Amino acid sequence: MSVLKEAEKISEIATLKFRPLTINDKALYEKYLFSDATRGCELSFSNLISWGRHELAECGDFCVLYSFYGKYSFYPYPVGCGDAFPVIEAIIKDAKSRGITPIISGILPEKLEQFLEVYGERVELESKLGSFDYVYDINDLSTLSGKKYHKKRNHLNNFKKKFPSYQIEEITPENLHRVREMSERWYIEKQKADPENDITYERNALARALDNFEALKLDGIMITNGEKVLAFTMGSRLSRDTYDVQFEKAAPEAYSAINYEFANYIKNKYLDIKFLDREEDMGVLGLRKAKSSYYPHHMTEKYRAFFREDK
Repeated sequence: MSVLKEAEKISEIATLKFRPLTINDKALYEKYLFSDATRGCELSFSNLISWGRHELAECGDFCVLYSFYGKYSFYPYPVGCGDAFPVIEAIIKDAKSRGITPIISGILPEKLEQFLEVYGERVELESKLGSFDYVYDINDLSTLSGKKYHKKRNHLNNFKKKFPSYQIEEITPENLHRVREMSERWYIEKQKADPENDITYERNALARALDNFEALKLDGIMITNGEKVLAFTMGSRLSRDTYDVQFEKAAPEAYSAINYEFANYIKNKYLDIKFLDREEDMGVLGLRKAKSSYYPHHMTEKYRAFFREDK
């Protein structure tokens, strides 16, 4: 029996029962998330809580999401480990019951070949470089060793000379207000420099992450010089060997320092983490240049499948 026929047979009893995703779903969701080795950054639990709105359903060995970002909605590729095709058939059935065309996002290259073997004639694929994750070897970012990181070491050394007494502080509920204050200053300055740039969506996402810092069990550090916060960064675990760096704000001269210090912080805290996912560049050329300058170990490519209407 073909993969598709077997999937259709199994999915005859698989009706997805969605409910709103809440912060109380962290343990349940991450059980599925960590069962697979690779993931895109958009599927970290803290990103789901911070960005957009999502519904969750369990189906066999998978967790299924139905995601809303503004006026757009789609189904991320099922989160779990095993045969996903019965679950994809259930997604198609659910989309039809809603009267919408199925869109499945976040299909990774290692899953794409078999996906196309099954659905190739029924889908149109979309892939954008701006949605690919920049993933770095944690040892590269925590040491900055080698010729290619010569400029980064210079930036870091210049920072240390300018701020010889800087301190690294873990972000805690007690000092979280200082992170809020620094982030607000950062956004105000950003808006003044580029009034046409709409930062509202990201600003709100960061606010939600800070509001739920403890419940999400986020890790974070800030660089301080006396009472002034020069930079901060926060993130969470994405998979067995990859850590997702989700928010980073800094004074211009402090970016190299916060990048370096957070890599060392995570390396020492989680001994099994090999990679840092510093997320997407969203097609912003300046961000692309900055992320590329740190020489990613690899890019996490992601594809989106738009199902054509059945004839």
